[in-house]
Amino acid sequence: FFLMLRRPPRSTQGVSSAASDVYKRQVVSTQSTWDSAMENGNAKAKEHFKQMLEDIKKIKGNISERIISSPQGAEIVSNKRPVLNFSANNYLGLCNHPKVKEEAAKVMQSHGFGMGSVRFICGTQDIHKKLEKELADFTATEDCILFSSCFDANGGVFECLLSDKDAIISDQLNHASIIDGMRPVSYTHLRAHETREDLVCRLLLEKKK
Repeated sequence: FFLMLRRPPRSTQGVSSAASDVYKRQVVSTQSTWDSAMENGNAKAKEHFKQMLEDIKKIKGNISERIISSPQGAEIVSNKRPVLNFSANNYLGLCNHPKVKEEAAKVMQSHGFGMGSVRFICGTQDIHKKLEKELADFTATEDCILFSSCFDANGGVFECLLSDKDAIISDQLNHASIIDGMRPVSYTHLRAHETREDLVCRLLLEKKK
C-alpha cells in the first residue's frame, strides 16, 4: 500500500541550455507521474486502513481516548465533567503532589526537559544515576535500572534473562506488557487460564523435555 518513487534532482547547474530544457520537461513529466502515483497510493491506503478500523470497531467496539482537562487524581475532569478515575496507576497520588511538582520544577531549571534521546545514545544524567542508587539501597539490591513505564520494563526484562533453552508458561489473562515482553523469546508457551493442577502437569511436562 506504500508507493515509493525517487524524485529527480532539481538542480540543472552545469548543464547546457538545450539539455537543461529537455531535463526540465522530464522533471515536469516525472513530477506529474509522482504526484499521480502518490495520490492513487494514498487513496488506496486510506481506504484500506479505514476498513481495517471499521472491522476493529465491530470486534472490540469504538474505543476512543478520554480527554482529561485536569491533573491526575482520584477525581478528574473528563469531557468537561467531574468523574472518578479507577484506571490510573497513580496509586500513591503523586502525580499532582505539591512536593513532587516543586522538585520537578527545580530539576527543569537545572537539567532541562528530558534527555532528547534514549540514555544509551546521548548519555545518562546524574540525577537518574542518583535515583537508581537510592532505589537500590532502599530495596537492598546491588543496583537497579529505571524504565519510563512498567510496560517498557516488562518489554525489556524477559529477553535479557531468558534464552531458547527456557520455557515460559503464562496465564493468558496476564497483563499485555508481560505477554508482549515474552514474544521475542524463543519457545514461549502461552497457556489458557486454567487450574493449578493443570499448571503442575504442564510444569512436569516441560521438565521432562
